[in-house]
Amino acid sequence: TARIFSALDATVNYVPYQIQGQANRDVVVTVNEAIFTLPAGSVFTLPVELEEGPNLIEVIMSDQDGNEVSFELTAVYEP
Repeated sequence: TARIFSALDATVNYVPYQIQGQANRDVVVTVNEAIFTLPAGSVFTLPVELEEGPNLIEVIMSDQDGNEVSFELTAVYEP
């Protein structure tokens, strides 16, 4: 099971935007172009810089067995 705690659609007036999620297995997490590993059960928080206006953020979690789940979030930055 993999999940994202951050809203799938959000309007914010601050940067960086924080993406939070969790997986029940060891996974490789890709958020846009940042890649990192996450131990099973850990919660991750990753700051994402936003440009003014709408920003598409893609989160992909994949495990060593080849299972993959992806999420698309939209963060609108209005300073």
